[in-house]
Amino acid sequence: MSKRIYIVNGGEQPRLVRAGSRSAAISHVVRSTYTAAVASQDNIVTALGQGIKVEDAGAEDGEGGAE
Repeated sequence: MSKRIYIVNGGEQPRLVRAGSRSAAISHVVRSTYTAAVASQDNIVTALGQGIKVEDAGAEDGEGGAE
């Protein structure tokens, strides 16, 4: 797979990342800031009680398009 240089925006300053895909570039940048784990029942109850909605990954506009 060939790699391209992507500019990843959203932090304090843009970052240039050499990666095989846009999602790989974003994953590289957010890996140091965000974490993910399976939510416990208590996590779900608390979050829903605070009005946080469940999001479906891959449902965003443009997902799966050309990179």
